[in-house]
Amino acid sequence: GSRLNRLRRERGLTLADIAAVLGVSKPTVWAWEKGKAKPLPERLDAIAAALGVASEELADHGVRDAGGALVHECRLRIASAFGILPRNVRIMVELDGAD
Repeated sequence: GSRLNRLRRERGLTLADIAAVLGVSKPTVWAWEKGKAKPLPERLDAIAAALGVASEELADHGVRDAGGALVHECRLRIASAFGILPRNVRIMVELDGAD
């Protein structure tokens, strides 16, 4: 959260800049920075590239690892139920108080 905010600001980028590069909304990036939500593990490479850092610099292995497999499985099941590609399924999880 705060790491993403710091890196973005150090590079002179706005929420809109990052959102546009990643194809997400400004509120989504804001939620990541405020710790209200976590980006999905598969987005880390794109976020890191947008910020010009290594993916490892963004990695936060605690809660994300625990829930990552569950979110991935749910994405696959939802995509199958609707007959769409998993990459077209967006899931946002709010983690109050988690960093």
